[in-house]
Amino acid sequence: DTDTDTDTDTDSDAEVDLGVLVGFDTQTEADAWVIEYSDPAALAAATTLTWTDAAGSPDAGALQLEIPYDDIEQKLAIQVVLPAAVDMTGVVIEIMVNLESGMTDNADAPGGAKLFVKSGDDSVYADNGWTNLTAGTGWVTLMLDVSQPQGWIDNADYDPADIRIIGVEIVTSSIASTFSPATVFVDTLEY
Repeated sequence: DTDTDTDTDTDSDAEVDLGVLVGFDTQTEADAWVIEYSDPAALAAATTLTWTDAAGSPDAGALQLEIPYDDIEQKLAIQVVLPAAVDMTGVVIEIMVNLESGMTDNADAPGGAKLFVKSGDDSVYADNGWTNLTAGTGWVTLMLDVSQPQGWIDNADYDPADIRIIGVEIVTSSIASTFSPATVFVDTLEY
């Protein structure tokens, strides 16, 4: 895929580019990311979020999550709070996710990931919709058009001109399967 526009990402559309790239090449770039919530709540306490230089896309360095999934519809979200509110009108955010192993043994009911943002003082949530994650298939790009989110929007107060938080949610399927602890890598946030 050849990049034919003037932004710095790898797709070929003409969205706005704010010139921000977080490659997670160093521990410092990873330090601001935290586990924001989980369902069930105990999942967050049992999950580890670290930086590793043993994985990455395109370069070494990524967030590494070890999530002890064991049931349907379990969710874990990580996020970063931006230093200041950002006008992301017309911006498409991209991030790479790799389910290295685990989550489920049922190929017909894979887990998934969502890229999300939160806007304003009330942290109004919007996401890109579900993207399947299958262990061993490599890196998947999640994309969110901040002005026109394709997934769920918390309420009408959502404002793409006042984005304060960016995050990723990783979820098991809603179909009964055998679930197992997952190793997930997150890399290359671009907007």
